[in-house]
Amino acid sequence: MATRIPGRRWFLLASAVVSMAVSVAFLLGTAPVAEAQSADDVRQFTRECGRCHSNPYDEGDQGPDIHNKNISVTKMTDTIRNGTKRMRPIPPTKLSDAQLEQVMNFLRTIHAVQ
Repeated sequence: MATRIPGRRWFLLASAVVSMAVSVAFLLGTAPVAEAQSADDVRQFTRECGRCHSNPYDEGDQGPDIHNKNISVTKMTDTIRNGTKRMRPIPPTKLSDAQLEQVMNFLRTIHAVQ
């Protein structure tokens, strides 16, 4: 004769609810690219950064994937303007402040900057 465990149904229900909550949180954290992208922002990113950094429309192959990194705008701007050991700097003569803002707008939509 099987012994009945009290609260087993509640445990199974709670496990299912927690599992669903974790799944939803994961999906929200890795949400697809925001729909409110400007075509100009995407073009600017693709032209200046897309050769090395992957983006949702054209996979780059040299630089790291920057999706969902949530880097500060200040740090990303510094990286773009001054470069790193592996990335060339992009001065204002090559990428104006207005164009840089378009890149930042795109980066916000893919959660690369916050």
